Amino acid sequence: AQAGQALDWQVIGLFIAIGASGSLAGQRLAGRLPQQTLRRAFALLLVLMGLYILWRSVPSLLAAST
Repeated sequence: AQAGQALDWQVIGLFIAIGASGSLAGQRLAGRLPQQTLRRAFALLLVLMGLYILWRSVPSLLAAST
């Protein structure tokens, strides 16, 4: 970390726990669901994440341009 910045270990731990849990759940689902269903679910997840990032970013971008 740079001077004046600290790492938030609780947030880091939360991301690790969620990532590991998601990985294990995904591994179990991958064997049970058809590949087409998995691809569509992943595509939907990407679209939703993109929309969320856009929703969170647009107000600050608009405020910076004025």
